Amino acid sequence: MVKIKKRKQVGLFKFNFIRKKINLFKQTYEEQEVFSDNSALEKYKALLIATLSVFKFNLPGKSKMRSKKKIDGQELPSERSKTSKNVFYLSLVVSIFLFIFLLYLGSMGKGFFHELSKRGFKGTFEINEWYSLLNIIKYPLPLMMIILIFCLVAFLGFILYQSFSMRFKELNRGQKGDMRLLEIKEIQKNFKEIPHVKFRFDGYGGMPLSHYRAYFYIDIRTSNTVVIGISRSGKTEIYIFPLIDNLSRARKQASMMINDVKKEILRGTQLLLESRGYDTYSLDLIDPMRSMSIQLLQTAIFYWQIGEKDQAELLINSLTHSLYNSKNDNGASKHFNETAQGVVNAIILSFLEMADIEGNYKKVTMYNITQFMIEMGMERWKFARDPKEYNALDLYFEKLPKGSSAKAQYASTNFAGDREKGSIMSTAIRGLRIFQLKSVAKLTSQNTLDFKKLGFPKEIMIQFDKSLAYQKVTLQFKRGEKILGERVTEPFLSGMAMYFFDYDLRQGDKVLIHYPNVKNNNEPLVATVEIDKIYQHDPTYEKDYRVDTTLTGQTDLIKDATMSYCDRPIAVYMCVADEDKSLHPIVSILISQVYQQLIKLCSYSDNNNKLFRRLHMIFEEYGNMALIPDMPNYVTASLGREILWNFFVQGNNQFYELHGEKQGKLILDNCQNTCYVMSKDKETVNSIYEFLGKKTIEEQSISDKANKIDASRQRRVEGEDLIQKTRIQTPLEGETIVIAGLNRKDNDGNPIRPFPIFNTKETTMPLRHAFELNDYIDTSTPLSDLNTPCTHRYLDLSELAWDYDKIKAEIGVPFFDLDIEETSFEAVREETTNHQTFETKQEVLIEINDVLWNEMTDDSQREKFIQAIENNIMPTINSFLNQLKEREVIENMIHQYQLLS
Repeated sequence: MVKIKKRKQVGLFKFNFIRKKINLFKQTYEEQEVFSDNSALEKYKALLIATLSVFKFNLPGKSKMRSKKKIDGQELPSERSKTSKNVFYLSLVVSIFLFIFLLYLGSMGKGFFHELSKRGFKGTFEINEWYSLLNIIKYPLPLMMIILIFCLVAFLGFILYQSFSMRFKELNRGQKGDMRLLEIKEIQKNFKEIPHVKFRFDGYGGMPLSHYRAYFYIDIRTSNTVVIGISRSGKTEIYIFPLIDNLSRARKQASMMINDVKKEILRGTQLLLESRGYDTYSLDLIDPMRSMSIQLLQTAIFYWQIGEKDQAELLINSLTHSLYNSKNDNGASKHFNETAQGVVNAIILSFLEMADIEGNYKKVTMYNITQFMIEMGMERWKFARDPKEYNALDLYFEKLPKGSSAKAQYASTNFAGDREKGSIMSTAIRGLRIFQLKSVAKLTSQNTLDFKKLGFPKEIMIQFDKSLAYQKVTLQFKRGEKILGERVTEPFLSGMAMYFFDYDLRQGDKVLIHYPNVKNNNEPLVATVEIDKIYQHDPTYEKDYRVDTTLTGQTDLIKDATMSYCDRPIAVYMCVADEDKSLHPIVSILISQVYQQLIKLCSYSDNNNKLFRRLHMIFEEYGNMALIPDMPNYVTASLGREILWNFFVQGNNQFYELHGEKQGKLILDNCQNTCYVMSKDKETVNSIYEFLGKKTIEEQSISDKANKIDASRQRRVEGEDLIQKTRIQTPLEGETIVIAGLNRKDNDGNPIRPFPIFNTKETTMPLRHAFELNDYIDTSTPLSDLNTPCTHRYLDLSELAWDYDKIKAEIGVPFFDLDIEETSFEAVREETTNHQTFETKQEVLIEINDVLWNEMTDDSQREKFIQAIENNIMPTINSFLNQLKEREVIENMIHQYQLLS
């Protein structure tokens, strides 16, 4: 019964379908306004138009544009056509041919019988009269006859279509998977095309995703990228060098922060970037005496000075969080780390409070914090006639005034017992261990670069009277009578106002400062900052961002006005050793501070909450970097601010090991581009394989019967891997797989589906040495040829030290009532000097180098001594030891180096 019912429904559907077609034919024919006195040609034209309308052909002048262009891959498998269009067109052509043939046949029959009726059966026909019968215009058929012929042809065409459909039915509708790879013409249409070397181009550069002939196809959108490749697979050669090259060739040059293992990138690209107008800086943690300086507390000091103390405390807490946070923290270790972090926070804040009084913020350094903890934390005092011991650090914070931020941070240690407090102090000292090294202490005691310049290269800072705090002040930039720009800003509580701009200024330009709601004789008060000299426009000054200005006009409410100006992009190389990770946390702290500072400053600019200059973070061997705790938050929030992250790892497992599985997946999920070079990690290979998915293919099988001529054919669809897993595991050199998940519009703004790219054959990614880029990037450049100035090399740390005797006296305890034990600071310092312990060989060598720096001025001799220690060449070591004044100290450290070996 069910089958009979279904057959009736199918028959009813076919009948309704034919009836609709007939009605459409009649309606279209009538719309052509055919009258009885029309010529036969016009009638046949109307018939043709009506016929074409039935088969859904669009006519010139009558068709309407579709509202939306069809997007490849938009339909789901169930929505796609189940029959090949070729079948429809074949049925249509046969039906039209049959319709015309029957029209000719009917017209000839009508003509023949018409002539026959006039002449009778005995009449004769000439040859030309037979040909005249082929002229259907001369003998047109009546409309009813044409309709009958059309109905017959339509019915036969429908039967033919059904027959063809069953035989040639398109089985592949993508039901087993509809993924495919982008073709070359689609890559050219979807991504920006740039010359692969030498020539400049408009706009920003970006991550190279494909290569064809002499062009790279790059992603210029704000996208994060992860590049996956095992060691020696070519990540640097294929991606890092071309990325740095095209970022510097773009007419809108981006700033860069580059994590560089073994200085290979520095050697290869520093001279190239400088030749293209970049200011380059090198944070060299392999040889700190050839490095730029970074004061890790400088940003916090800046916000503290302008009255944004809450922001300063947040930055301090972020810094110490990087020192004392670990993804493996739990239980007691987490408690000790958090409490130790609070102790260090308290000391930093107390330094800032002391600096407010002394006016000297240069003493607020990480090295001084370490020394302060040793000086005060390891010294115990006894009062006369009081058996209890008092820790100097406890007394110091106890004597701070009420409401002190430092005192509040230290309060958590008051609830700890003596043994627990000892563990807390030990944990705090251990976290600051790297800052005890003299070379690191010097490196972190001053600042070479204001890192705001990475994203906000031009700024003006005005110190107003505090009475103008949070009032609207208008700044107007003028060149003669021309107004370059205007902005309303609000000073902080301290009266300090910051404004970041991107105007091209010259000598003689002015900034007019209009005071709010303040008038003199009904005239608004205006002060003027006139630019006298922009140092960067003077080629004799290198990396000098100062601006000389003159302040005139109504200056009673302005204490100071300063400008800084940089119109050159900046690249910072962070050079780290791959064999020793003890100094890696410095890089992680710096990255966190730069990010937080730039994000905060976005709210002070009038650039739609974005940087004025795009910043690319390029992290070679990210999996070997120290933990950046808040990286998952950074990658999710930074793209809208023009901060782009580029991670180069050996596999997804490195994210999981560094951040934990949950946080590592969050970072990977927020990388819009994944560029796969090669990996041996199964989870990584599987993730690429699963994302590529499957495509649907149609297979045929033919079965022959013995001693029979006929054979049966079967057709079916199967799902096939877009790229086989074994092919993913074993790519050829230069072959890469690119998943650009955010690329959902082409260069013209049309919506597209982000299919993956397989760079192979003609789109294989070239390695640097395989094409002309090798002429511009030379990784064998000697370090002596590079520009790596160091300003802290001869810094005297004692000049930045606090007066600890004065601090102790200010605690308020009279010294003559104290019984200071032999375990005081002097004894501790002597003990730590003679028996200092190290955890890695690199720490020992750095400390030896620091001691030798003052005794051996010849760099080559000092390096020869260090090499002798590394290779345990005792005759050379003894020869050098005989020349040293501090022989005993050096011998002790050499002994520790040998033990660690």
